Amino acid sequence: MTRAILLPFALVAALAGSLVSADRKPEIKCPGGLTNLVNGFDTRCDVASIDGLQGRPASQLLYEIIMEAPLPNSTFFANNNHVTCLYGGASFGLSGAGLGVGPVSFTIPPIKYGGALCLYVTKVPQGGLDLGQIRNLTRTYILKDGCDKCGFITANFFSRNVTQEGFVRLDWRDNANCIEGCIDPAKDLVPEPATSNNTNGTGAEDKKNSGETLRSNWAQLGSLLLLSAMVLVY
Repeated sequence: MTRAILLPFALVAALAGSLVSADRKPEIKCPGGLTNLVNGFDTRCDVASIDGLQGRPASQLLYEIIMEAPLPNSTFFANNNHVTCLYGGASFGLSGAGLGVGPVSFTIPPIKYGGALCLYVTKVPQGGLDLGQIRNLTRTYILKDGCDKCGFITANFFSRNVTQEGFVRLDWRDNANCIEGCIDPAKDLVPEPATSNNTNGTGAEDKKNSGETLRSNWAQLGSLLLLSAMVLVY
């Protein structure tokens, strides 16, 4: 009797599980407060802050980093491996190719609560996503109001396929080491070099070269005038 009762319950549970897994609504979510805990986000999403961003949202800088990384869209990132992170002590530069942030350089001071804000892929049945998909999904995420830090966008946001599982997620991670070829802004995105407006750098050199060119041109002009005068006298 007990076995006969347990069997229908097992079938119902299996059916319910299949229905839940087959109904992943495309969505973007960037919760705060207690809803962070419900959605499994680190508590530092609310209490921790990243200084040195010059007024830019952290999520936007993560997007800029992956856009400017010298990697093709076909680069594959496996589940739970960091795509990139904002961590204390990192210095990097952005040209502004993604959303017009740069050109500007950033230096992130040590983060009070430790860890780092990371972008990564999770729960994708195929094992991960390629960088082209991650770039498109992240851009859509950061354009949603209020999504300036922790949150996620479902992998099926564009396909609208409710059977497609997985997320691109932004969350705090204790271990921010780059593994499996993740994008390290401090190594892959060097700060912008000095511009021509910097009189202590290349600007001074440009001004010097310009002066030498001008003197050379005047010397050539003087030689031509002298030669012309000699021809006329002759």
